[in-house]
Amino acid sequence: MRSRIIHLVNPKTDSITTRPLYLNRALYSPLAGLLAVAATIPSDRYEVVLTDENIETVDFDLKADLVGISAMTAYV
Repeated sequence: MRSRIIHLVNPKTDSITTRPLYLNRALYSPLAGLLAVAATIPSDRYEVVLTDENIETVDFDLKADLVGISAMTAYV
């Protein structure tokens, strides 16, 4: 039996001009949230695939059992 695949995705950030501002500075949050989620997933039962769209494109052919997508509260 294959392990289940969980795909965690950090969506691409458009540009500095569309990011929310805090103290007149654009915010960029690294993948700390998704990394924390990935760290809690048992590796003996699940395979975790992490994709940061600022670095690489999403593999839409990946047969994931569950997909998690991060979002900044200001964007939701």
